[in-house]
Amino acid sequence: MWNGKYGFFDYKGNITGYNGQDYMSPIQYIMTAIGVVLIIFILIFLRNMKKDNSKKMLWIMGVVFTSLYIIKTTWESYFDIKQGGGFNIWILPFDTCSIFMPALLVAGLAKKDGKVERVASVWLSTIGFAGGIANFIFLRGLNYYPMFTFGALYSFFWHLAMVFVAFFIPVTGFHKFEWKDILISMIPMLLYSIVVIPFNYIKDLDFMLLNGAGGVPLIEGLCEKLINAHLRGFATLLMLVAYLGASALMVSIYIGIPKLKNKIFRKK
Repeated sequence: MWNGKYGFFDYKGNITGYNGQDYMSPIQYIMTAIGVVLIIFILIFLRNMKKDNSKKMLWIMGVVFTSLYIIKTTWESYFDIKQGGGFNIWILPFDTCSIFMPALLVAGLAKKDGKVERVASVWLSTIGFAGGIANFIFLRGLNYYPMFTFGALYSFFWHLAMVFVAFFIPVTGFHKFEWKDILISMIPMLLYSIVVIPFNYIKDLDFMLLNGAGGVPLIEGLCEKLINAHLRGFATLLMLVAYLGASALMVSIYIGIPKLKNKIFRKK
């Protein structure tokens, strides 16, 4: 853990001497372990929550995290601009984890057991989990902020919540998964892509990892080769297929575990 001097709400540019020392350090490992234990205990406590109460919890979480996003974005943008860095385009809500906000609100407010609710809840438990767990483990906010600051803890609890909600939905029976949910999970991705893909191409950015798959093992290298061969569209398609694969894995788990459990108990 970095032992420099800083305040909880200090802006990254004002924290002298910090260069990502807490990233992949013992303090991150300890916080990750605490987070996992916390998720398990809360899931056990809430496992019998009725669906009406679950929907209330999800939309309240949606309001809370949307508010936090606005506060954090406004706070950081103010200092970015004030200190001469200009507007940081990467804070726009176009990355995969930003879908968490509308997905929570829709899952909570849409008609109970309706098609729209299903789209949101399926995304939260599949692709939402993939984005959440990746960023929970590789907490990139620690590259800019020490662990016990607003900037770092914002990222920590955001992705912790993504992982929690992903399991909360199947554990409480909020949604019963079917194989067609693999495709249904892609609806929010495709809707976001209508804006994100052209924006990426015009600005040469990588929102939702759809213009280079930055940081994704194996796929990033393949995307780079495709882009260099002037096949950018295929690189984007490859990442969409990767999201589909992540969804297929999670749906298989959600369907397979109950079946395995029933098979074991029948044998007994």
